[in-house]
Amino acid sequence: MLSDRNLIQVFEINLDGRVESCRIHDLLRALCIEMANENNFFCIRHNIQSNSFSTLRRLTIDNTIQYSFSISKTPKLRVLLCFSNSGEEWSWIPDEIGNLSSLTYFKLSGTFKRIPLTIRNLKKLVTLDISRAEFGIFPRTIFRMKYLKHLLCCYVYEFESNICTYLNVRNEVYLPNMETLDYVPGTIFKASSLHKFSNLRKLNLIVINDQHIDVISGKTPISEKLQHLQLNLSQKFERLNLSHYDHLAKLILKGRPATPLRLDTIEFPPNLINFSILGLNLTKDSMKVLKELPRLKILSLEGCIQRRSIKLDFS
Repeated sequence: MLSDRNLIQVFEINLDGRVESCRIHDLLRALCIEMANENNFFCIRHNIQSNSFSTLRRLTIDNTIQYSFSISKTPKLRVLLCFSNSGEEWSWIPDEIGNLSSLTYFKLSGTFKRIPLTIRNLKKLVTLDISRAEFGIFPRTIFRMKYLKHLLCCYVYEFESNICTYLNVRNEVYLPNMETLDYVPGTIFKASSLHKFSNLRKLNLIVINDQHIDVISGKTPISEKLQHLQLNLSQKFERLNLSHYDHLAKLILKGRPATPLRLDTIEFPPNLINFSILGLNLTKDSMKVLKELPRLKILSLEGCIQRRSIKLDFS
């Protein structure tokens, strides 16, 4: 609606036609910020008035080392963004974070010592974005938050041991509403647990093995709704069958140049539109396989290597 009124400019459209990102004019941005301040729409920590705690719903904290306000005074908080300044020591997230019962969106950016175990108490949390954060310790209990829909990670974490959590989450993943798993190490749960993500639309797995490939290639798809799949390969696979993923439109295969890739070992999804090969060793002419894909519109070959004797026939 905003685009039709020329208030914003669409910058990127998703494969299914939805707006992925947009641009906004400086004047309109300034107006939005001014109105947001007038309506107390979003507060930054050092701008908070003590009498506004009880009604606060959206909050940005720009330095968690000076994180001094009382969480118990913000019962209605729904959105929390925490940024630790570059060059700081490990920042701490207080255990009281688990008391924010209305929190639906939680984003961390910077360097943090750990995410407290009390995060499992956030029953209404829908999005956890830690894609720009670094951690010393990451709790496994995050994989038991049944209302969580979007988990955006950043490699690498040290996961808290099962002894510390009193729960063998490695065997008991329960995320029935999960729609986005982005940059998640496949080693933190059993490959068979992928079948528990029945609503998954986007999956980006790193550190995967043959078991993950076998589960993804099984007779039944891990999710009928899967639209975006990225696999970060560290070794050669014998077979990858994606022919039963009818809604899969974007596929990314990424790895090291030493990792060989033969496209004739892949059974592609019938409606693939966007295919990217990043940093892999192409052992045969990929065009012989790719030209048979009826709906392919976008092809990206980035950082790949191949023998000089192999020619790519685009005719």
